[in-house]
Amino acid sequence: MKFTFIWFLFLFGGFIPLKAVFVGTNDPNSNTSAPVDDQGWSYMGVYNTGGAVYLGNGWFITAGHLGTGAGTVNYDGSSYAIDGSSWVTLQNPDTSNVDSRLFQITTPGDLATTGAQIVDSALSLGDDLTMIGYGRDVSSVSTTGPWTKYYESTTSNKKWGENTVDSFVSDYSGAGYTSDTFQTVLTTGTAQALDKDSGGGVFVYDAATDSYQLAGIMIAATRYSDEGGIYASKWNGVAANSSWTRSVDLYQYRDQIVSVIPEPAPWILAGGALGLLFLVTRIRRS
Repeated sequence: MKFTFIWFLFLFGGFIPLKAVFVGTNDPNSNTSAPVDDQGWSYMGVYNTGGAVYLGNGWFITAGHLGTGAGTVNYDGSSYAIDGSSWVTLQNPDTSNVDSRLFQITTPGDLATTGAQIVDSALSLGDDLTMIGYGRDVSSVSTTGPWTKYYESTTSNKKWGENTVDSFVSDYSGAGYTSDTFQTVLTTGTAQALDKDSGGGVFVYDAATDSYQLAGIMIAATRYSDEGGIYASKWNGVAANSSWTRSVDLYQYRDQIVSVIPEPAPWILAGGALGLLFLVTRIRRS
């Protein structure tokens, strides 16, 4: 069967944009409400048809390739004007740009002083992740031989799914950005990005703080196309032949982010955890 490989899915440069997460099962459009313990769900907003994660004090982080032209961000049911002078693009040691940007709304006092916390230790292979985005639904699932194809629709919704760190890809280049990333691979029951998932958050449970921390921002994925449309694919669990999602590894850029958005004092975090009374059902990361 003839098919065409679709690359990074960036917004600019002629590529198809990646901007919701679906789950690789026969019910791929499930998980449209917050998971147990929230896992970062409440920190997700929408920026320029993609995602943005709230970090506190009116600041958000999103994918750099979504641009700076949109003047508002939607968060928790409301629209907020963005301070056009606040944009900060993360950078590598050689000053090249990373595919992630920070921005602040014009009225930061309208939002909570605390938000998602940036992961404070490096990820490891096999770490459990929660991926949350605003991308496309799956319109149909087709299985032929070893292939299972998940065709994307034109409808987008907020969804979440789980996966694990499959590999790390340093100096990943695309659309004028170079980023340190980690990769997840589509297997049965795991999450995969589709169109409109860029800027979505990837969260990891941290036992030391008893909280979910922001580990990554989704920026790219592999999809294909044939006469049935655009699809992500799984091939009998063979990672090398299955679709992947790549996310900026925010631990590598943590110091830059914290220099812009200082993290709250430990006693504030502890008070917030007690107030929410989260019940941790399993340890995801030690």
